[in-house]
Amino acid sequence: MSGYNGPGNYGAPQQGPYGQPDPYGQQGPYGQQPGPYGQPGPYGQQPGPYGGGPGGYGPYGGGRPPRIGAALGIGLAVALVGGGIYAFMISESDDSFYGWMAIIIGIAIGGAVGKFGGRHAALPVLALVLTGAAVYLAQYFGIAMMVSDLYHVDVSEVIDKFDVTEAWKNAMEEDGNGVMFGIGVVLSGVVAKVVGDRS
Repeated sequence: MSGYNGPGNYGAPQQGPYGQPDPYGQQGPYGQQPGPYGQPGPYGQQPGPYGGGPGGYGPYGGGRPPRIGAALGIGLAVALVGGGIYAFMISESDDSFYGWMAIIIGIAIGGAVGKFGGRHAALPVLALVLTGAAVYLAQYFGIAMMVSDLYHVDVSEVIDKFDVTEAWKNAMEEDGNGVMFGIGVVLSGVVAKVVGDRS
C-alpha cells in the first residue's frame, strides 16, 4: 500500500521516460528536472541558441555575431586610403621614407576590422594581411613615383627598368623603417583583437 497520495502526491511512484516507472525513483542531479528544448537544465542555466553557451552565437559568446564581409570591405577601404596617402607622401619627399606611417596604417586597419567585424579568430589575421599589403604597396609605388618625378619618366617605365624592389630593401635597412613596418603589422592584429572583443 502506497503512502499519502494527497495534493502533493507524496508516495506516488516516480515516472521515467515514456510513462515507465523510474527504476531509481530519483529526479535529476541536485533535484533538478532538465526540461527539453530550451527549458532550464541543471543549475538553472539556459542553453544559448545554436548549441552555444549562455548568450548564444556558438563559441563567440554574447554580443552580436561576427561580420567578416563587413570587416573585409571596411578594411580594404582603409588600406586603400591609407596606402594611397602614404605612397603620395613618399613620392613627394627627397629621401624620407616616413616609416612611422606603417604604424598609423596598422592601427587604423586593425581598429576598422575589429569595430565592424566583431569578435572572430580570423579577423586579427585579416588585419595583419591587409596592413602588410597596404604598407608594402604604398612604399613600392611611392618609390616608383619618386623616381618617376626625379627622371621625368612614366611610373610604368620606372617599374620596368628600375629595380624598385632592391630600393625598397635598402630603405628597410635605414632609420628603423623595417622595424616600424613589423610593428605596424603586428599592432594591427592586436588592435583588431582588442576592439573586436569589446564590440
